[in-house]
Amino acid sequence: MLSYQETIDYLYNAHPAFEKNGALAYKPGLDNVVQLSEAFGRPEKTFPCIHIAGTNGKGSCSHLLAAILMSAGYKVGLYTSPHVFSFRERIKINGEQINETSVIRFVQEFLDKNIDVPASFFEITTVMAFDYFRKNTVDIAIIETGMGGRLDATNIIQPLISVITNVSLDHVQYLGHSVEQIAHEKSGIIKPFVPIVLSESHLPYSDIIHQNALKQKSPIYFADETFEVIPLSETVSYQEWNVFQYGQPFLPHLQCGLLGHYQKANIKAVLQVLTVLSDFEIPLEAIYEGCRRVVMLTSFMGRWQLMSKQPMVILDAAHNDAGIELAMTQLKLLKTAKNTIYLVIGCSKDKSIDKMLSFIPADFHCNLTAAQNGRAMPVKELASYFEAIGRTYTINENVNQCIENILSIASKEDIVWIGGSIYLLGDITIWRKDG
Repeated sequence: MLSYQETIDYLYNAHPAFEKNGALAYKPGLDNVVQLSEAFGRPEKTFPCIHIAGTNGKGSCSHLLAAILMSAGYKVGLYTSPHVFSFRERIKINGEQINETSVIRFVQEFLDKNIDVPASFFEITTVMAFDYFRKNTVDIAIIETGMGGRLDATNIIQPLISVITNVSLDHVQYLGHSVEQIAHEKSGIIKPFVPIVLSESHLPYSDIIHQNALKQKSPIYFADETFEVIPLSETVSYQEWNVFQYGQPFLPHLQCGLLGHYQKANIKAVLQVLTVLSDFEIPLEAIYEGCRRVVMLTSFMGRWQLMSKQPMVILDAAHNDAGIELAMTQLKLLKTAKNTIYLVIGCSKDKSIDKMLSFIPADFHCNLTAAQNGRAMPVKELASYFEAIGRTYTINENVNQCIENILSIASKEDIVWIGGSIYLLGDITIWRKDG
């Protein structure tokens, strides 16, 4: 029997993982994962689920839905990717990570079956999640796509509802070089007659998703046509909104434990899903509880995650044009004459650095570093983009040293934002509790 660490090493080394190998791990098509699932008895057919795709926001929506359903008394499976600190973050039931023994047993069973399928890391992990949810008899599972949708390994499920949070340029070499092409790929999660929830209407790609829904005879719901969210206040721990449904007061003083003004779009999508999810009883109290305690209930990590208050230190998984733009907009709202904003930035090789850099205000202090994996852009290459437009920066190839250096000079009023790559966050050990 393999040890847990040996099991994780086997998964990463014997099967290509996108985090390490990029294109080598990308296996478009569902044949492999279908065969793999069949070897385990098609576990995804044994529990109801919700499928969530999107360029940004799908992680927040997944965790908010899970927290609300948990607060309503349901046993909820949650499958997300990638992880920040521990592989086990990917697979949870009621906020509890899959245990090491279950990971070992699944991989051992996979090896014993001698399955003749060149499965990727993500395909194996996906079936592991489905098998774990079946064995533990979840009431419902929230399944987040890995990348895209149409050819994503998770797309073998038959969900109660499909959700697309938004579409913007990311992973263009795999999904397409235009927002319209990417929208087509993500709308591939739409199943015949299965309701589809879209966060926003009246966007360039909305028509594409709408047309694909019509072809599948799938009812489509635009969350922003149903709900309006009015911000009331935001602290370092939560933000508070008044929520209206069809123009009428619905959820006054709703507090959300996920920060960032962009969460307004995510909560609209979540609420729309709940209105369509007719077979599950969700009292208003569960919505309040789930939204307020989402981080604690689901152990959500790395999405505008507050690690310190004085100075304010934020871990943020923003890693593409749209995500960086939203993050910088949020930071500008926090900027005052009395504070300095430090950015710790690392990026993957396949990102459009020029576009991301255009969103960074000139008075933010940029500190460049790199994650310790094969997809990370070398620091000197990242620095060349800053030099090309005359931006000043500092370099430290070790993210932990970089953070410590900033904290040694930062005042209590200052803000330190760490992001650009979720894999960079995974290298941070300063606050790590569970490696």
